[in-house]
Amino acid sequence: MKFLAAATLIASGLMATTAFAARQNGSWYAGISGDVSTLNSTNVTGATAGDNLKYKFSSGGNVAVGYEPQMFNNGTGDVRLEVEGGYHAFGLKDVTAGGVENTSPNGDLRVATLMGNVYYDLHNSTSLTPYIGAGAGDAQINFAKNNGFGATTSSDNRFAYQFMAGVSYTMPSMPKVDWSLGYRFLGTTSPQFTTTTGDIKLDAIHASNAEIGLKYHF
Repeated sequence: MKFLAAATLIASGLMATTAFAARQNGSWYAGISGDVSTLNSTNVTGATAGDNLKYKFSSGGNVAVGYEPQMFNNGTGDVRLEVEGGYHAFGLKDVTAGGVENTSPNGDLRVATLMGNVYYDLHNSTSLTPYIGAGAGDAQINFAKNNGFGATTSSDNRFAYQFMAGVSYTMPSMPKVDWSLGYRFLGTTSPQFTTTTGDIKLDAIHASNAEIGLKYHF
């Protein structure tokens, strides 16, 4: 039995190595991910002192197209370059506007992102590959009309950045498919909006995301 277990482990490692080698000369891939998100509470300036927004748990997702260049491959790690689009809608949980608190508001803050990402995959003798990544790009931010500060008549585009870390898994029987489980921090600079009661500005947005994803290599 010990021999059988050892043989199985060795075979799995060889299959994982073979799967990696099959993609070693560079490959394109498409990816998709879904997540559960939390967004920091944000203070509101340009309104009554002490005005504040708090948000519910949210879900969202990202789609990406990426490439693993051969020139960055050193046999133990891969650099991946990626273009990614994402979308999240953070429902309002609590709004303090004009000094009045509303604990059951009906509105949300919507964030659509277009990012350029760089990842580093740390390959090893198993089917599990740890990764880290960072990205930067643009976020279009919309503040839903029913938000407690009057009807919003504008959206805002702001600089966005993110950091990612996690682990991916390649099934030996499906060498072109990677499953991943990870964490993503998404931030933007402070958005500003025009409302029917005046201009307002929110704190910088900081969202924490736990995500699961899939990549298919061509």
